[in-house]
Amino acid sequence: MKKAIIFMVVSILFVLMVNPTTTHALSCAEMPTGEQGYAEYDGIIIGHVEDVTREKDDNIIKLKVIQSFKKIDKEHLSVKENITWGSLHGPSEIGEEYLFYLRESDSGWENPLCSPTMKVADAGAELLFLQDKEVPVTRISAPTESTLEDNQLGESLPAILIGVCVAGVVVYGIWRLWRSRI
Repeated sequence: MKKAIIFMVVSILFVLMVNPTTTHALSCAEMPTGEQGYAEYDGIIIGHVEDVTREKDDNIIKLKVIQSFKKIDKEHLSVKENITWGSLHGPSEIGEEYLFYLRESDSGWENPLCSPTMKVADAGAELLFLQDKEVPVTRISAPTESTLEDNQLGESLPAILIGVCVAGVVVYGIWRLWRSRI
C-alpha cells in the first residue's frame, strides 16, 4: 500500500514538472512614453479625486478636471476603475491629483488596468510632452444665492404639498368624527 501511494505522489510530481500550468501576466509591464500614451488613450486629464464609490467589481471615481489634454472638455467627470488594481499605480485616492490616461466606452470613461495613470508629482516628463496639447475645459459658474434659494424651494415643494394634504385629511377625519357624535 505504501509503495502505491509513493508511486502516485511521484507520478503526480513528474506530470506537474513535465506539463506545468501556464500563467499569463498583464501585458502592461512596460510604461508607455508620453507620445505612446497620447496615441493610445482616448482622453488625458489632470484630475483631482473628489470621491470614490464602490460598485460591484469597480470603483466609480468622481473627478474635478484641472486640465485636459485630449478630448475631455467637462469640469466634472465620473470614471470607472478596477477596485483592486486601479491603473498601474493602484486605485485612486480621495484628495490626490493624477494624470489620467482614460478610455471611452459605451458605458462612459474608464481608467483601464494598464493605463499609465500616475500622481501629478511623478509626471514631469509626461506633462512636458503634453504642455502644448491643452484642451479648454468648460467651467460651470458658481450658483448665486437667489438660484440656491429657488432650487431649495423647488426641492421642498413636493414635501410641503404632501404635508398640506396629510393635514387636510386629518382635519377632515376629525371633523367627520365630531359630526357623527352630534
